[in-house]
Amino acid sequence: MGVGSYPRLPGVVPSALPKSEEGARIGIHAHGRQQNIFNGAAGEDTLTRVGYVHVLVPVPPTAAFTASPTSGAAPLTAQFEDASAPGSSPIEHWHGAFGDGMTSVEPMPNHIYEEPGMYTVTLTVTSGAGSDVMTRTDYIQVDAAPPVGKLLVVALSVCGAKRRMNGE
Repeated sequence: MGVGSYPRLPGVVPSALPKSEEGARIGIHAHGRQQNIFNGAAGEDTLTRVGYVHVLVPVPPTAAFTASPTSGAAPLTAQFEDASAPGSSPIEHWHGAFGDGMTSVEPMPNHIYEEPGMYTVTLTVTSGAGSDVMTRTDYIQVDAAPPVGKLLVVALSVCGAKRRMNGE
């Protein structure tokens, strides 16, 4: 335990604290308490400040993203948007995996899905405080494109039949 009822921060030993030319030692305790011990020709004196020191614990980012559209016919172009929270330091790196073997390091990429299927998308964000991953299973649904040639033939057949019915 440190001075009073405040425990010392782990690894802080009073004799190992830095000393100035006048012989002052500075101790930083848990709960934002700082203690300065002065040793001089007149003896020892102590100055204690409560709430003076604030220790910041690094907060890692939180990965989040959306896409639009999330379903449609192939080829489907999805616009991804980063919605990540940076935590205590800025996000420095993005890595997106689109579920079809393709990846990106851009925060808001477009991606074209060429083949029908369900795709699981993953985003990893990294900052100086750590990293986080968000995975959305079966987030993108790509349907087969309608066969264009067959629709055209059906449309022409219907138009031709209608003309015959009208006597044309």
